Amino acid sequence: MVLQSYLRSSTITFNTAISVCHGGQWERVWQLIDIMSQRLVQMDSITGIALTSACEQHGEWEKSMLQFKMMVQSTVELTTRAFSAAISTLARCEKFEEALQVFNAMAQRKAEMDTKTFNVAIGACGNSGNWEKALQLFSVMDQSQVELDTLTASAGISACEKAGEWEKALQFFCVAADRMLDMDTIIYNAAISACEKGGEWERAVQLGSVMARSKVELDTITCSATISACE
Repeated sequence: MVLQSYLRSSTITFNTAISVCHGGQWERVWQLIDIMSQRLVQMDSITGIALTSACEQHGEWEKSMLQFKMMVQSTVELTTRAFSAAISTLARCEKFEEALQVFNAMAQRKAEMDTKTFNVAIGACGNSGNWEKALQLFSVMDQSQVELDTLTASAGISACEKAGEWEKALQFFCVAADRMLDMDTIIYNAAISACEKGGEWERAVQLGSVMARSKVELDTITCSATISACE
């Protein structure tokens, strides 16, 4: 019991030290990780979050994610927050395939997934050109009764829009409308852009009209996409 208490206090101490490493202290982070391993100090979710934070600050995502994957493969209990932090960090670093790998590992661990986690993963699918995976995640989210929000819809529509799948984009749009989500400018713009890319000018104009009648703010992107669809 005393040993466990000591190791736990050591974990907290190291996590705190890692969290306060800023600027040019990237090598210091790895020195601390190495010392933790040498002393058999247990890493936990806070260690993982500290690592992903350090990864984003210093741009050393490969080394950080390798350590994170080792934690995933070990017996370390990683929370939803730790997984979500890693997925979000990789997405912000534009490492979308790697973000989806962490998401898949999270699913294998049967960790609880929340709306934010799914939204980032769906966005990563869109940015990596994997619209089919985005649709799959959307379905899983729905079946698991995880709450869908405006960001879910916009991420799904954008994923299909980027792949030129205008019909699928409109499916996302209709689901969002049926669920009475907050249909904002971003959602409409993504749907109009999808129609524009698919050469569906009539649908683009219809969406613009619905947008105006619903008193949703039109912006330059709305007007540009609608005009392009009609050319």
